[in-house]
Amino acid sequence: VDGHWSKWTSWSPCSVTCSNGTQQRTRDCMEPSFGGSDCRGSVSEERPCYNADCPSKGRWHIYHNFCYANKPLQCSAQYFRTRVRNTKTFAADGHYCEGSIEELRKCNGRKCTALHEFCDQDVHIGLTWKQISAGETAINRCPPNASGIITRRCSLDSRGLAYWEPPSYSLCVSHHFNMLLQTMKEHLSKGHRPSASEGMAQVMRNLFDSSHLKHMYSGDLLVSVDILKNVTEAFK
Repeated sequence: VDGHWSKWTSWSPCSVTCSNGTQQRTRDCMEPSFGGSDCRGSVSEERPCYNADCPSKGRWHIYHNFCYANKPLQCSAQYFRTRVRNTKTFAADGHYCEGSIEELRKCNGRKCTALHEFCDQDVHIGLTWKQISAGETAINRCPPNASGIITRRCSLDSRGLAYWEPPSYSLCVSHHFNMLLQTMKEHLSKGHRPSASEGMAQVMRNLFDSSHLKHMYSGDLLVSVDILKNVTEAFK
């Protein structure tokens, strides 16, 4: 079964608050199975966007409202609720806006709903991770010796600030382990003939030898478990 694409995510907010910028959206590749082909096409798209002309001098937009729980003034006592101004702290000509970008006020009750935050574009492990909203997951292609995608989630900390989580390689499978998986499937299709049994035994020997490799992806471990499960089922 060939791989197929999920639906596109919503377009990200414009990368700038004034003048010309860009927006991005991404999609996930549903992994192929039984020797199917990888998804064709791009995992991300970009388009231009335009906001109002930048002001000649720095100026603030209005504050966001303070955060609320079910009723006003009922967010957690150990947290602060925050309101921020929705422009950058300086204009295109470099004149800074006066005053703080946020106000803090102590409040009581349960924790406030976190403000909507973004993880800024980041370069990590030699890959560019484009800006996304908190709660979303960015994707990049696996290294050349593997197929699949690397995922990286944008999360919120206890203060409601966005941060990048470490990349996950659970969907990266090296070509070596992919080959072992395909070989196992070929032998399984032969049934219980002697040639199939010998072939499966060779796959298990190769899998054992591969367990000593220094560089493995999380996806390789998942494939190893899949191979062991199928071999066990075949010889019950």
